[in-house]
Amino acid sequence: MGETVRDRNQSGWRKEIEHDPLKTLVAVKAPMLVIYGATDPVVPVAVSVDRLKTVSPRLPKMQVHLIAGAG
Repeated sequence: MGETVRDRNQSGWRKEIEHDPLKTLVAVKAPMLVIYGATDPVVPVAVSVDRLKTVSPRLPKMQVHLIAGAG
């Protein structure tokens, strides 16, 4: 990604990294299955699951599952 990732105005990667999907997720009306690998080295799984819990009352058709041992 190089040095450009530091510049929010120049880096597409930076915009992607900082994107908050919860804003879009709460608009989804279809049933959802969210799957995480419990040992994912990149995604902060515990934080992600906690954030999903904050919107779960608005998403009654959402299920979140962790796959043990999966990255």
